[in-house]
Amino acid sequence: MSRPFFMCACWGRIPAGTGAIVPVSQIAATCETLFDTPDVAFIDVRSSKNNCFTFRILRDDKNSNIAERF
Repeated sequence: MSRPFFMCACWGRIPAGTGAIVPVSQIAATCETLFDTPDVAFIDVRSSKNNCFTFRILRDDKNSNIAERF
């Protein structure tokens, strides 16, 4: 990734304000922390400059029923 920072925001039945601007080197750790909340269905990674969608990270939990709630 050529940009130094991205915004990671999670979605699901979670409190507002969970998004964070993080350096590329911290995206994986930030996502792991966000997925510690069971109701996080997925995380969108967006450009921190223009807020453009970059990619989505889905929860890999075969026992979760989060998708059924949306």
